[in-house]
Amino acid sequence: MGMYDTFWGKYFCPGCKKEILFEEQTKDYERSLEDFMLGDYIDRGNRNYFYNFTYECPCCGKETALSIGVRHGQYVGVYFTEDARKIDPNTLENIEDGYQRHREYEAMCRAMLGRANIKETKGEFIPYKVGETIRALEADWEVLEAYKEEFIDSLNDKGEHSIIKALFYRTSYVYRAKNGDEYRIIVIRLNSFNRAMRYEVYEDNFEQLDKKARFDGSHPHRYFIQDDCELKRI
Repeated sequence: MGMYDTFWGKYFCPGCKKEILFEEQTKDYERSLEDFMLGDYIDRGNRNYFYNFTYECPCCGKETALSIGVRHGQYVGVYFTEDARKIDPNTLENIEDGYQRHREYEAMCRAMLGRANIKETKGEFIPYKVGETIRALEADWEVLEAYKEEFIDSLNDKGEHSIIKALFYRTSYVYRAKNGDEYRIIVIRLNSFNRAMRYEVYEDNFEQLDKKARFDGSHPHRYFIQDDCELKRI
């Protein structure tokens, strides 16, 4: 067990022909629970290379060899590994800094759904109260209900429990909120390692689906609770 970072991206599965959102964990970088997206500068060494991995499709189970192209330290593309082997990484071209984040943010603001923003906090992580206003996706949301994701003490081995909590649990507050006639679930998560707060806006539905539904792209705006947690009202 240990800390890691996560690559996010999409590819078309050769098996089921569906566009798949992948979430690939890696321990090859700074291991600070960072999210790497297309257009992010991930490698401070200014290198050119392909990062190779195999991903199992959550829809059909087919394993596919994928490669992430890195040019001057920037995540610039996703390729099938068999195609990447024919490409010199030095010929890849850089793209707009934060490309995926910018395009997704524009679309999310229009839909009022998605990851809102990330900001650093140096003080205490204080939850919002019912009636207060959360600013997310360029909109103001009135808090109707407030919850916290609490880690479940379900292991007999307390030492192992402490390790899992320390490495993977992120302090998270969950709110049901409204903006005019729009109702949403807003989650604010704290990365305890770099003190970054991530705002996430989901459809107004607390129903928890299975893990396959979480990753197959069929419910892109459904709220999923952290593993080994339960939702408690505050």
